[in-house]
Amino acid sequence: MLPEFKHSKGKSQSSKKKIASSKALALDICICKSKAKNTDKLIECHNPVCKNGTFFHLACLSLKRMPNNANSTWLCPDCKKNQAQSNKKKGSGSVKFVKQIQGTNSSASDKQKPVGKLTQSEFDLIASPTGWLDCSVIQEAHVLLMKVNSSVSGFQRPTLAPVRQFSVVTGDFIQIVHLNNNHWACLTSIGRLPGYVNLLDSMTSPISQEIIEFTKNLLGPNFKNITHIPVQQQQNGSDCGVFAIAYATCLAYGKTPVVKFIIPRTRPHLLSCLKAGHLTLFPTT
Repeated sequence: MLPEFKHSKGKSQSSKKKIASSKALALDICICKSKAKNTDKLIECHNPVCKNGTFFHLACLSLKRMPNNANSTWLCPDCKKNQAQSNKKKGSGSVKFVKQIQGTNSSASDKQKPVGKLTQSEFDLIASPTGWLDCSVIQEAHVLLMKVNSSVSGFQRPTLAPVRQFSVVTGDFIQIVHLNNNHWACLTSIGRLPGYVNLLDSMTSPISQEIIEFTKNLLGPNFKNITHIPVQQQQNGSDCGVFAIAYATCLAYGKTPVVKFIIPRTRPHLLSCLKAGHLTLFPTT
């Protein structure tokens, strides 16, 4: 049985000035209704008909950093609220429809496929000490780890967890999940009795109901309990995805994740591995 695991935090670089897009410079932006400056750090709402400014200052939204989905699906608070209300009005019938379609047309192997080919944008996120890894990077790591150890299941797209669309797994599995829409952690059953799961979290906090629901969706009626493993903790607010992949890599290679990673080398190592198409163990002391 694996020992129990914790998290560390890496050095943050002095923040570089972010240049606002030309589109933002032409608008009254944000809830503050100000004109953008070319040095403003802005996040864009991906609702094409956003009426709240489209671009927002992180500080005005009390955000300290860019969310994982900043370049893909992020919505401003008002648009997110309107979307939730719209989904609620559709009722349970549409929820069942989505589940039926996904359950019928998406096999377990489909759910393990890459989200898409990684672009320079993802590589830049990995290289930046303050970059938050997105779902496409996590799933690409999953795909490479399946090649390392084909006897382990899991490795399903993280986007399936919030909509409870995981295929039920049996036996040993490794699964990276996205928690509270802002944090990556790793679940595994390796070394545990059936139904019992270890949580490897680089910012250890109490096990939430969300984690329990994700795990129940993954294990089905076989789920029994989750245990925190004291793994190395991250030292900043953006390395959670890197640590989750590092833990998962140890597990795929049959190694304990209770090790001390050399944090300054983790991102360069991950970047090199993803570009090479082969994931190897992360540097440790």
